[in-house]
Amino acid sequence: MSGPVFADSIPELLTDHLHHLQDGSGISIEVIQERGYKSLLGKSELEKLSFSRVQQRTPGILIPLWGVDGKQTGYQYRPDHPRLSQKGRPIKYENPYGSSIHLDCPLRCHKSLGDPNIPLWITEGCKKTDALASRGACAISLTGVWGFKGKNELGGVVFLADWDYIALKSRTVYLTFDSDVVTKESVKKALERLAEHLQRRGAKVTAIYLPQQGERKVGIDDYLLSHSLEDAQKLATDIDSQSLNIIERSVPGFVLPNGVVGEMVIDERSERFFITAAAGTVSKALQYQTEKVTYIPTADPLVGQVVHFASTAKPYDSQSALFKQIKTFIHCYIELPAEFEDIATLYVLLTWVFEFAPSIPYLRVIGDWGSGKTRFLQVVGSICFRPIFASGATTPAPIFRILDKFQGTLVLDEADFKDSSSWVEMVKILNNGYRPGFPVLRADKEDGKWYPRGYQVFGPKLIATRSPFKDEALESRCLTTEMMPLTRQDIPRLLPPSFAAEVDNLRSQLLTFRLGNLLKLKGRTFGNELIEPNLQPRLQEILIPLKVMVNGDNSMVQSLAVFIHRLQETLFSRRRESSAGRVLAAIIELHQEEKELSAKNIAEKVTEMDEDATAITAQKVGRLTKKLGFDKDKDAVSRRTVICWDEQRVTRLAASYGLSDIFPLSQEKTFESFETYAPNVEPASKVSAKVSEDEVKTFGKSFEREVTSEPKDMKVSKVSAEDRARSDIAEVLGMPVEQAIDVWTKAGKPVIHLYPGENCYGLDTLLSHTDILPRHLEAIKDWLSEHITQV
Repeated sequence: MSGPVFADSIPELLTDHLHHLQDGSGISIEVIQERGYKSLLGKSELEKLSFSRVQQRTPGILIPLWGVDGKQTGYQYRPDHPRLSQKGRPIKYENPYGSSIHLDCPLRCHKSLGDPNIPLWITEGCKKTDALASRGACAISLTGVWGFKGKNELGGVVFLADWDYIALKSRTVYLTFDSDVVTKESVKKALERLAEHLQRRGAKVTAIYLPQQGERKVGIDDYLLSHSLEDAQKLATDIDSQSLNIIERSVPGFVLPNGVVGEMVIDERSERFFITAAAGTVSKALQYQTEKVTYIPTADPLVGQVVHFASTAKPYDSQSALFKQIKTFIHCYIELPAEFEDIATLYVLLTWVFEFAPSIPYLRVIGDWGSGKTRFLQVVGSICFRPIFASGATTPAPIFRILDKFQGTLVLDEADFKDSSSWVEMVKILNNGYRPGFPVLRADKEDGKWYPRGYQVFGPKLIATRSPFKDEALESRCLTTEMMPLTRQDIPRLLPPSFAAEVDNLRSQLLTFRLGNLLKLKGRTFGNELIEPNLQPRLQEILIPLKVMVNGDNSMVQSLAVFIHRLQETLFSRRRESSAGRVLAAIIELHQEEKELSAKNIAEKVTEMDEDATAITAQKVGRLTKKLGFDKDKDAVSRRTVICWDEQRVTRLAASYGLSDIFPLSQEKTFESFETYAPNVEPASKVSAKVSEDEVKTFGKSFEREVTSEPKDMKVSKVSAEDRARSDIAEVLGMPVEQAIDVWTKAGKPVIHLYPGENCYGLDTLLSHTDILPRHLEAIKDWLSEHITQV
């Protein structure tokens, strides 16, 4: 048989409401009566008290509020079934529209406010204050953690005048917020600001940090259900000026000099905490404390919307097994050339430890609409380190601020930049983000004044564009492939519901990879053993980090080398086809023919070398030779102005413009090694699976066969590789390489058009390479088929 609907001891309350107050919060019958708690079944009284219609959710508990002067200041309402905020969180307490903010004080505590010898308890919420008052404490409550401040008649934010009713000088004050004060940045800031205010009034302020009960936060009313007031007092921690000056940093992760690596994770309940690896132990922590800094997980609302994190750390068998998992995932959802599929997989691994690299390339896809660029960004970007999806009506201003704060992987689509001027600014950010130590400088306004500030934008980036960058420097920093319409029928046109779970599983394993390898890589020295022959220094820089991730797989090293050489040939082709490249080639040929280097002769030679190209004037030749750094002088015989031949400059320019075939280089300079530094800590490969019961579960063999401390022998048998490559080239051309060169020679060694803006000036030189672009081979094949009968 069910009990009465209304409570016998307090007829104004439903029985369930009385149990909630008495048993759920530990409030005595006397304090409940003094406060005047009342159950509401209808909406009429709420309407009279100025609660809006959306707030009138009955049944619920109406709570009178009492000021520090002993007078009633208003009402609060606690619905049994609260509405949800825009963020999807329940609004447990409703306040009437337009109500003012006051300190709340149980009636029995009013007379004690003026006695500084009686300790004062300050908490949030009148139920908690009533729980304290029920145990004989003098207590007041705030309406929200920032409820100690309000606005004056002029609209200025000030501390409430209510504080004038309370004797604070030399008084012991206990600040008792909920247990999540240690993890919520805004709550911690509110506690510190209130403590500062009370200390200025002469109070002896202490904070009581309540212990968390699993994942559930604890208020003082919850704590007092099973503990005494004296137990709570024992938790008090002094707050002095020194402790208030301890730096607190809200971060997405950290790498400390003592070898501790921490990364924020967000579990299925949206709870944020750190997974840390230190001294062979992996653990879970709500915050991480050092001598001078407390690191807490960032509460930024962009997390989960723009920036994404793993949900935990999971074990993986080996790096090779993890590589295969990533590659299989990418292959399942995207159609890429096989070699670029490998490079994209390596790049994902690289993003999770990118801090070790002195420079980092960007991964880019080019293609028209409908070619799969967005799918590429979504699939590959999702499993990169802290992916930052910059989409929609994006402008550069928020991007460099987000990069500075989260230091993750930027996932960027050029199509999202409707304004071309914004894209120009974005290119500047991309150029600065290639190396660490080159921040984007901006002037930020604070208190009416402008202050310069640098934003760090270094980090990995995934980019989708419709065409190559006009900026050659940026173009050389990209590992690029062209996206084509789908031909595979096994690729789902829409991502399945399981996609999110697959992403989370890979992120969790990749987090383990980061914890086990980052410090080891930061302590490595990379030098000549990783150098690729006949490759420009800029491309060496972007190749070396990827070679490190290969972990000694020779076949993968060779595939990388072929890809990078193709990239170099593409860049050379663009430079050769530029006006400056054509002028330089003409200067070299005129010099070899021992002809005068006049602007007129150079212009004529440019036209002679490529009749289909746009003609160039002598005036433009003059401007371009100045840009190339050549000096001018009067010829001793003709008295005409001519270009001064500079052997050393031409050698360098020929290498830069890909013209070494017509002007051979001198002995190549050895690439300088670089070194990164890390503290003297245990190698990350020794991180064990020893964790306590309240820490993350065993990682097993997560760190076996990781990136080795020294690179393995990466030498490849060049003879067999070259023979195999030449055989493949001959198969595409339909004839041996020697025969193709003979056809070209007998035709007068003409320029062969390979692609829009790309020409071949020396077929013998081009075919001496083993990494020729497929489209170039097809163009050569077409040219040979047209000219072989003529020859």
